[in-house]
Order: sequence, then structure tokens, then C-alpha cells
Amino acid sequence: MRIAITRRGYITELDGVNKFIFNLAEGLNQLGCEVHIISHALGGSQVSNIASYAEKFFDFQGKFQIHALPFSYTNDALALPLWFLNGSRLINKLEVDAVIINGIVPLNSRKVKIAVNHGIFTGSFLNTNRITQHIYLQFAKHIYLYGIDLTVCVSSKLKEELGKLLNIKSIVIPLPLKLNLYRTEPLGKRSPLVLHVGGRSSKNAEISIQSMKILNEKYDLDVKLIIVGHKNAYLESLSAKYKYMVPKTLEFYFDASSLVVRDLMANAKALILPSRYEAFSYVVLEALASGLPVVVSSAIPSELVKDGFNGFRLLQYDPNLYAKRIKALLTDDDMWDGMSKNALKTARKYSHIKVAKLYLHAIQDIMRMKLNS
Repeated sequence: MRIAITRRGYITELDGVNKFIFNLAEGLNQLGCEVHIISHALGGSQVSNIASYAEKFFDFQGKFQIHALPFSYTNDALALPLWFLNGSRLINKLEVDAVIINGIVPLNSRKVKIAVNHGIFTGSFLNTNRITQHIYLQFAKHIYLYGIDLTVCVSSKLKEELGKLLNIKSIVIPLPLKLNLYRTEPLGKRSPLVLHVGGRSSKNAEISIQSMKILNEKYDLDVKLIIVGHKNAYLESLSAKYKYMVPKTLEFYFDASSLVVRDLMANAKALILPSRYEAFSYVVLEALASGLPVVVSSAIPSELVKDGFNGFRLLQYDPNLYAKRIKALLTDDDMWDGMSKNALKTARKYSHIKVAKLYLHAIQDIMRMKLNS
């Protein structure tokens, strides 16, 4: 089967949507599918070296063809009609059997179209005015109702949000992950490290830093926090504000490769993520696949983190509460071992092959419906 996966935005962006695309593409590859990725391009060497880029940051080992649409992603109002013209023309030229769409775009094609919703209340949406939000939501609703064969949400939480906001019916297919890449170490071989992964301000890295101060000063624990994320103004401001903690109890890893992040997860004793909003969380899923217990906010869906089972899920953004839960993990070996085993059990449900099969089954079901209609 020949499948196109589209990304409205840059395929070189270091985010969860592109991690999804490359994990799913490799799963589809292994099931015998020919995969075409259609997106914007950054130009220059990054486009010519997209395969090595995908391998370094997204662990991609399969085969795909990248197609860069001939326009710059600077303005949605301009980009959307060009997707309708250039994107549709390319999809029809490729003669694909189905299109898996990431980021709502209008496409003029009779091929099977599946739209994947990765989150509604993201920073880019919330940072616009209400009029723009209303226009976007009405446009999205129109596409979901009349331009898409199936809408997929990446979590039950997101399905509920989408249903309430737009009255859209959808199904849940989880995020795919190459579980074989992640290794787990017993507690005795791990270092006194706590990991925070995510550089956007919505990830609340400062709460993680404040929690670490409490752990070291109030509870007298010798623990270091490592913050991993794309270098941006927010993380740089935190680095300057808390430079007195570096390097003894705080370090920043900017633009770390996926291999470095996996090694950190295998070596740390806890992941902290006090996010304000998550439709799901690849970071948390990767931690669980490494046998790493997590301490997260209630923004993380309960289907991924069950409080007291594979980590702690907190209702408040109080650094004292995060510090208290991390202290419990670091000082109770039996608790840590139990949560680590449960983390691995949870992660097994998200195999990229299992998820790719779910998408193939969905495509085949839609094809049969179209054939019989």
C-alpha cells in the first residue's frame, strides 16, 4: 500500500508530531508500505540531509520519500489555499492509496483521508485572539465534517475535548513508539538524577527547578536536575536566573539527540513534567519505556499515567508537592521497583508496529465502505 503522511509545518521541527510521523512511517515500512512524507522544507542542507536528520533526532531507520511543497510556512492564511492546490496536485500525482494528515489542511482528493489530531489547546492556538480562534475552529470543523473520512485522536482525553468543542466524532489510536530502542537499568545502576524534558514555557521547567531546590535544601538529598530542550529564550532565561545551581544540582542539555535523551532516561531515577497542557506526551511515554517512574501534572492523560501505579499524577502546580513525591521515589526502593515494572507494562501497548496495524486496518475499512457505497 502507498501512503502519504502530511505535516502542516516543518518536518524538521523537533516536536512530538514529527516523532509520531517518523515512528508511524517506520512501522508502515515494516508492514510493507511505501511511505511518502509531504511537508514544508527549511531549505539548504537540512533538506538534502533529511534522512540523517530523521535518524539523529527521531531514530528513523526505514525508507521514505520526502516532498517539500514550494512555499514558505509563514502565514496560515496563505499556506492553506496552497495546500489545496499544490498539496492536492502532488497527492494525486503520487497515486497514493491513503493520506494521513497532521495539521488540518484542505485537500482535493478522493483518496482515503485520515486526520490525526495531536492537541487543541496548544500554545500557537492560545496565543491568538478570540476572533482568529473562532475562525480556525469553524474551518477545522468544516474540514473534519466534509473533507475527512476519519478523525483520529491520540488520547481519550483529546477525543473528549474535540467532541465537546466541535461536536466531532473520532476514534482513539495511540502514539507509536519503537520500544526496542529503549533500555532499562535496575535502580542500583542509576544515578541520583531527575530529568525534565521539554523547553517550551508550557512545560513549566521552573517548577522542576524549584522542586529540585526543595529536595536538596529541605530534604538534604544530593540530587541533580537535568533539563533537556530546544535552546530558546525561555530556557536561556532560566539558565541565567539559576546559574548559581549549575553544575552541582542543575544542568541544561540543549538540542540533545534522541540517543542522548534515551541514555539519560536509562540513567535517571525520575522524570518530572509539570506541564500546563498535554494531549498526550511522548516524553512521558519514552520515560515509561525506559522503566523510569514519572511525577507529572494532571495535564498528562490518566490512560498513560495512573497515580500510584507507574508514577504520580498531581492536581496542583506546587513545587513542594513535586518534591515530596520525588523524595518518596528516591527513598523507597520497593516503591521505585514496582513503579518501574508497571511503567514497562504500560509502554508495551504503544509499539509502533501495533499502532501502524491499527492505521492500516482503519484505511482498509474505509476502502471497503467506499467500495460498497
